Order: sequence, then C-alpha cells, then structure tokens
Amino acid sequence: MGLNDSFFAVRGRMLMMTPLPNLNQADSMLVHEETQRTSISLEQYNQLLKLLSNLKPVDPVTSAPASENFAGQGN
Repeated sequence: MGLNDSFFAVRGRMLMMTPLPNLNQADSMLVHEETQRTSISLEQYNQLLKLLSNLKPVDPVTSAPASENFAGQGN
C-alpha cells in the first residue's frame, strides 16, 4: 500500500529525512499536510461565498439587472 500521488512532495520530504521518520512521525506529517489542504480549500470556499453574496440578480432574458420585485415569474 502506497501514498496517493497527491502526497508526492510529502513522500519526498520523508525520504530526505535522516533518519527516516517512524510510522507515527510519517502519519503526523501526512495529517498535517491534509489539514493544510483542507484549510486552504475552506478559505477559498468562504471567499467564493462572499463574492456570490455580493452579486445582484440578473434578468435571464435581457441580462439586465433585475428589478427589485423580480422573482422569476413571467409578466
């Protein structure tokens, strides 16, 4: 059983260590890397939500800004 290819850099760092890390150290390094990736993803997700919350509704037919009372119903 090996590491997923996405952990290529971590595997390289482990192989460069002298002495090689024991299983607990290797596991800790992988968990740390995974946590960092998740944190970055959550930060990007929050930035996207912030951007989306600032968008104004657009009329799908004319691509013009929708009026205040536009709720997607036909007139």
